[in-house]
Amino acid sequence: VHCVVFTYFIATAKWVLHAVAVKGLDPALAAPTRSFKLQAFPAALLAMMSVFATAVLGAATVSYGVSPIPHHVLAWIAVAVNAAVAITEYRAIARNGQLIDGILARISAAAAAPAAGSTPAGL
Repeated sequence: VHCVVFTYFIATAKWVLHAVAVKGLDPALAAPTRSFKLQAFPAALLAMMSVFATAVLGAATVSYGVSPIPHHVLAWIAVAVNAAVAITEYRAIARNGQLIDGILARISAAAAAPAAGSTPAGL
């Protein structure tokens, strides 16, 4: 899931930059995408690392006779980290979605406005 979040932010940031360039919108509209990525990426990496460390310790428990208690403790920590990260990612995704909605609204409003100097059809 965290990899999907990475892909989402990379793809939507490119879409925002493209939409701003093609539609001639204010380039400042694209600035928040970097902030959203900076919120989600480190959190997602932390969550992935916690699961990986838990898996490594689990393998050590099975293969090398390490006590399972540290593995179980780390597993619960990984669950908690992933829950906290999910909240962080959700907030960043929601804000990014609001940004995209705003850009789409501007594009729609510009498309709906009649071009300057044109006459209505049928006149």
